Amino acid sequence: MEFVSHFIAVKFATDRCPRTLKKTLPHGKIIMPYYWKNTENQIDLVTGDKMDEQNKWPYVQLSKSDIEQNNIKAQMKKCCVAFIDILGFKNMVSKDIDSVILALRYIEMFCESFFKFPSRQAGKSTFPLEYWPEYDYSNNQEEMNKPTVTMFSDSIVISKPFDSFFDISEFVEFISKIQYTLLTEGILIRGGISTGTLYHSAKYLFGSAIISAYQLESEKAIYPRIIIDEKLIQKLHYI
Repeated sequence: MEFVSHFIAVKFATDRCPRTLKKTLPHGKIIMPYYWKNTENQIDLVTGDKMDEQNKWPYVQLSKSDIEQNNIKAQMKKCCVAFIDILGFKNMVSKDIDSVILALRYIEMFCESFFKFPSRQAGKSTFPLEYWPEYDYSNNQEEMNKPTVTMFSDSIVISKPFDSFFDISEFVEFISKIQYTLLTEGILIRGGISTGTLYHSAKYLFGSAIISAYQLESEKAIYPRIIIDEKLIQKLHYI
């Protein structure tokens, strides 16, 4: 019953009893415990200190200035992003699941083999050495040059940071090859390509770039085509 009393106290507490709450919880912090978890080397996200056995809780009070928060912000990058919508997806799921699986497999295959494009090996770039010039791309080029992809239902997000290997014309060609290949299988897609700041990982996806790309797809593309953001084209005087 001790767990239940802590949960209720935290969830329904008012300003009438802050001292009582702080005395009943570790560190004097108001947090919401759920279960006891014996995990070695657990770190307090607020202070960065290692927590001892007595003070281990699965939930801690998060902060806009804690370590993880700052790490995520530091990893946001200027990226080129494609937001793709697979058209007729609902009907495909109910009547042609093989086409759904085939489309997703094709997209994954293209992303996994992106490093084989000519500029991935020649060091060609639209923005040579403008971003991260100190980084040595000679090692692990295959992994470093893969775009990051998230596939959720009929929505596909593919992003690539502006690094010393980045070439926008090649990124557009890469997306067009996906579009053409799916078209030969009778699968239509619509999308938008834009740029901006982005955080794209296996857990989180957010930033101005994905919002811009989504708006292009949902508001301007209309037909089965890929729209390129004007602000991206302006950087490419030769297009």
